Amino acid sequence: MDRRVTRMYLLIFGGFFSVISLVHIWTWVRMPDDVWWTPKAMAQTLGDARERVEVYARGESIENELSAGRLVLDGERLAPEDLRVRLNHRDRVKLQRVPMALLDALVAGMGLTLLALGVMGWLPSRTASSIT
Repeated sequence: MDRRVTRMYLLIFGGFFSVISLVHIWTWVRMPDDVWWTPKAMAQTLGDARERVEVYARGESIENELSAGRLVLDGERLAPEDLRVRLNHRDRVKLQRVPMALLDALVAGMGLTLLALGVMGWLPSRTASSIT
């Protein structure tokens, strides 16, 4: 194959892989923080969200205060089902996307290497003995 064609392929494939992977990494890094909140209609009770959150008022657990009937709103005692929480799942979502981000980083590195080889013209040379 002609060296110019090889160089062109290195530039095209290197640029393509680099741009696509870097765009994926950029969108992963710039992911908005506020879109991962639990929808209001699916808000959990404190008991359901116990593994993710604990709420305290003046050093006392809100769950204990609710079950004891000491929390009042507009003259009515609140039941444990009346208090709901919305959770931000951003940390879990980002953690699930780490393997894909690592793969994108690997492909970006490979693409940038191919691009650098094409730009600098470092192409594998063929000798007469390697053709046979």
